[in-house]
Amino acid sequence: MYFFLGFAVTNCLLLGVMGYDRYAAICQPLHYPILMSWRVCGQLAVTCIVSGFLISLLGTTLVFSLPFCGSNKVNHYFCDISPVIRLAYAETYINELVIFIGGVLVLVVPLIFIFISYGFIASAILKISSAEGKRKAFSTCASHLIVVVVHYGCASFVYLRPSAKYTSGKDRLVTVTYTIITPLLNPVFFELPFCPNKINHYFCDICLACTDSYINDLIIFIGGVLALMVPMTFICISYGFIVHAILRIPSVEGKRKAFSTCASHLAVVIVHYGCASFVYLRLSSKYSSSKDRLVTVTYTVVTPLLNPLVSSLRNKDVQMAIQIVIGGRGFYSEAL
Repeated sequence: MYFFLGFAVTNCLLLGVMGYDRYAAICQPLHYPILMSWRVCGQLAVTCIVSGFLISLLGTTLVFSLPFCGSNKVNHYFCDISPVIRLAYAETYINELVIFIGGVLVLVVPLIFIFISYGFIASAILKISSAEGKRKAFSTCASHLIVVVVHYGCASFVYLRPSAKYTSGKDRLVTVTYTIITPLLNPVFFELPFCPNKINHYFCDICLACTDSYINDLIIFIGGVLALMVPMTFICISYGFIVHAILRIPSVEGKRKAFSTCASHLAVVIVHYGCASFVYLRLSSKYSSSKDRLVTVTYTVVTPLLNPLVSSLRNKDVQMAIQIVIGGRGFYSEAL
């Protein structure tokens, strides 16, 4: 819970800072290199991270300072604030009030700041005479606005209310939305406008030098081998022992359950390591922009999309939700 809340709060604060970044880029273009220099960006990022984890520490302390004497089964995909507080055997009004005030500070204050920034941005865009200039200015902000709407909308629905209003079904659906869709949109948000030079890619990846880069390429390639092949070898050895253990299980049902435990992890491993190996385990002379962009989108979008499945596919509530979505009973009904 501490790390989830820490990263979530940090994300909220960073989205507010990004609103200011868009304001500086459109309304103060000549002063932008000074207003958003690397030093300023670093200071803002560190402030957001430290503030995010301090607020998370406060919220986690308020939750786990309560007595828990009964069931430890949380009616949720993970240990979030509302479902855990509902398990407490004590009066939680003060704790919930403090957490609610913290939620207002984390969600409403940055959102107001974003609205003010976009008010100035809209005013500046309307003063642009050409339609092409307006389109470019709007496209600079469009992806940020989409992330803001999804993230703040869903997070406000979940956290800006007392736990007495908690409804497990709706909250699980909304939580899945902002823990999957927002990371899915991040690769769209961090695209070409953030790179200082013209790069034929979706983000600043390796390879734009104008000099002989053979030694640099070789060192990066060796690093790629260590980062990709060593863990992959470890995974293959682990699954060798796993397969050996599964083959010794006498019942078919036992083998099926053991295999289903590993299936989602194997899917992510194949997608992530396969795509990353294709991109990084070669010298830049073999670089192919169109293929690399396609493969990069795959492992920067599909892998984060599959990560929640790795953590929750064995959860019976998740299985039941999938069963309802597909409209049949099939495999998941058997698993239940």
